[in-house]
Amino acid sequence: MLTAAPWYTSGTFWSAIGIPVAIIIAIVTIWATFRITHPKRQLFYSMPVATPLLNVPSGDPVRRGLEVRRDGVVPADPHVLEVRISSNSRRDIPATAFDRGQPLTLDVAVPIVEVLQSTSAPGSAPLPIFETADSRILIHPNLIKKQQIITFFVLVDGPNPRLTCPHPQLIDINVTERSERVDAVERNGYTAQVRSTQRTQKLIATAAIALALATSTGIYATFKYNRDQAFQSQIIDRFTRANDQLASVQLEGRLGGIYSFEQIMIDYEIYEDPIIEILSAFVRSHGQKAPSIAPTASKTGDKGSTPLDVQAAITVLGRRPHPATHREVNFSKSTISDADLSGANFSGANLNYADLSGANLNDADLSGAMLDYVNLRGADMIGANLSGASIEHAVFDEQTKWPTGYPVQTKPSPTP
Repeated sequence: MLTAAPWYTSGTFWSAIGIPVAIIIAIVTIWATFRITHPKRQLFYSMPVATPLLNVPSGDPVRRGLEVRRDGVVPADPHVLEVRISSNSRRDIPATAFDRGQPLTLDVAVPIVEVLQSTSAPGSAPLPIFETADSRILIHPNLIKKQQIITFFVLVDGPNPRLTCPHPQLIDINVTERSERVDAVERNGYTAQVRSTQRTQKLIATAAIALALATSTGIYATFKYNRDQAFQSQIIDRFTRANDQLASVQLEGRLGGIYSFEQIMIDYEIYEDPIIEILSAFVRSHGQKAPSIAPTASKTGDKGSTPLDVQAAITVLGRRPHPATHREVNFSKSTISDADLSGANFSGANLNYADLSGANLNDADLSGAMLDYVNLRGADMIGANLSGASIEHAVFDEQTKWPTGYPVQTKPSPTP
């Protein structure tokens, strides 16, 4: 009897586990890479323009005649800045994304005199509520729509303005400074370089997916090959053991081999034909040579009952799992007197010259079977299906029981 190895020591098991693990790792890696390079919500800030209003050295005579005045106040070093916030998100940024209701802070590093103008594009996107404090623009919690661009033109007083975002105060939003060169070249989208970078990232992601699929396919193919090899080896081992048991000198061993063959037929249909051949040959070879059909031969009870192992083989063949699609049973010239074939499916079977004297054939399916020269003395065939069967020169007697309504064409064979 075969004993299965523990599941955790099976190479097939670990190969099978390796496939989903590899696929999961590949998917997680690709997903993480894509999320890092393509976050769902991004917010860029930039200052593409920082223009001094008096671009003349302070000691130049020309400057003495120029003056910038705002509400009666003369700024010492006035600049006009263009501060821009652009949402490159695939989703809107809701007001709830502002952490604890804190404003988004943009610091230009020099005092703000006034916000000269503020715009929002596209026109359907609302302009958020904001205020200024010293050098900061404070944008209060508002809905920022996907692909929205918010622009502030700011008058400041001070040298070397620079834009920072010290306190993003946004939850799960990637807030990043956008380079002045990129922002200056294209205001309403990405530059060719950015698009090229995106294409490269997409190509990398696609290549990673293709690599993961190829790796998974290779792993699966290897697993399937190893599994098939293991199954094939297991089947061959089971087949060999069953065949060895069938040749055993012990009755128990032969019975074990017969029932092992039956289980193999159930598990693996492809082996049904050779097993039918083996068990048919076993039945033919383990019965005595069939006697002559002469009237003086083979009376009921002359030879005793069919051996247990032969009966087991007959029973197994009579209930083979796929009788309609595989080869027929061949019991020709076999001696299986007093055997129990009741309810068995032996349609199309070759029983020519077989000794079935005293056999129980109740309700057996013998349709299309070959029963020429068969010995049916004392056989009980009540309920048997003999449609299409060939019964030429059969030997029978008064004890032979035929199916109801079956037309017996000959008289019982004489007995000595």
